Amino acid sequence: MDATLPDWLAPDESQRRSTRIERELERTRFDHAFEFVLNRMAGGQLFARALRDYPIALDYGRFSRWIRKDPARWNEYCEAQQCGGELMAATVADSQLNDEREIPLDANERRVDFEIAKWYLGVIDRKRFQPAQQIEINQNISIVAALAAANGRLIEHEQTRLLTDGSTD
Repeated sequence: MDATLPDWLAPDESQRRSTRIERELERTRFDHAFEFVLNRMAGGQLFARALRDYPIALDYGRFSRWIRKDPARWNEYCEAQQCGGELMAATVADSQLNDEREIPLDANERRVDFEIAKWYLGVIDRKRFQPAQQIEINQNISIVAALAAANGRLIEHEQTRLLTDGSTD
């Protein structure tokens, strides 16, 4: 028992043990769910859907944080996400090219499917799937000329103020 806390406020030892056991149980559940979720993601499912399909209910946020804490797990997650994204892109491309449905998609529906796949791939693998944007930087800036221009504006401003105010502060 903690000497600084009254008896009624001190944590119960059995509660402390049960909390530790619950954390260990949660880690065990996460370990088992991880492979299931990764396989589903590599098969083209999104993370939230794969987690919902897992037979035991898991907290999305806690599971996600658990994945991000370990770099090896995070790398496996990203790899599964990229595999699933590529499968999604291939599926969308195939459906765009070979629409064999009884009622084919109209142009707007096809465009929406394509844009969603393109956006998703851009999110999970920016290097490969987002368009490159070049930014030009003008490197021919003369510091001397910029200072001279700023000095000229300052003198002009002072002269204008003197003419309008008549003051010399």
